[in-house]
Amino acid sequence: MEQQHRTPKRRRWADHTVTVTGSSSGVGRETARQFAEGGARLVIHGRDATKLEKVREILEQLGAEVRAVSGDVAEAETARALAEAAEALGGCSVLVNNAGMSMRGNFRDIAPEVFSTVVETNVVGSALVTQAFLDQIIRTNGSIVFISSVTGMTGFPGISIYAAAKMALTGLAESLRGELLASGVHVSVVYLGFTENDEDKQILSADGTNLKLKRRYDMTQREVASAIERAVRRRKKKVVLTWKGTLLRVLQRVSPTLVSAIVRRSGGRFHQMRQ
Repeated sequence: MEQQHRTPKRRRWADHTVTVTGSSSGVGRETARQFAEGGARLVIHGRDATKLEKVREILEQLGAEVRAVSGDVAEAETARALAEAAEALGGCSVLVNNAGMSMRGNFRDIAPEVFSTVVETNVVGSALVTQAFLDQIIRTNGSIVFISSVTGMTGFPGISIYAAAKMALTGLAESLRGELLASGVHVSVVYLGFTENDEDKQILSADGTNLKLKRRYDMTQREVASAIERAVRRRKKKVVLTWKGTLLRVLQRVSPTLVSAIVRRSGGRFHQMRQ
């Protein structure tokens, strides 16, 4: 896989099966499209079967062979179904753990079910799917990618449990990297910044009701998908997206005290949504 960056894009991922969770919309959908354009076979996933079928049609129009699995990644049955679909296509060599759930609200106000949903979707779901795919990824000397966020690098007010869940993905990735060292499997974490959303994207409020997410963004979905594909192709261990994310990473190294002060004084303004 190390030499794939020299191959024309339309053949770059030929003979590879790529699985992308949370691919019925947003970054997941565009990531699946990116790999399909490179000739990959695809296993796609989402909770909404109708949306998922539309994405399947888009990918098949690009010439990709596609299997679609709907369900909750936090359920072992869904993880097994995804792995079986990938095995039927010859075995997965790239797994992108993209399915996630975000939230907004002060920690004091967060309902118990919001804690559970955010952690189960982001962390338990990624762990269950990765475990189900482990034998295939080892066999293909493949890649496991966890889609995190710059909030997984440092916590911010107003998104506490989401930040905690995204931070947990770093711990999971680093632990796996150590366990799989002898196998040659590539494990990566991609930290997204403010990214373009679908118009109908929703997140959870503190009380568990749905909020429509509207905010300014620094990267388009297509740009993020390209960065994810490039991270796999170049077998990068860690990728931080957007200039803001890169600046945060540098400041954490140079002056963590300054970062802490900025976060404390922000009062959640960085993640405020547009009305």
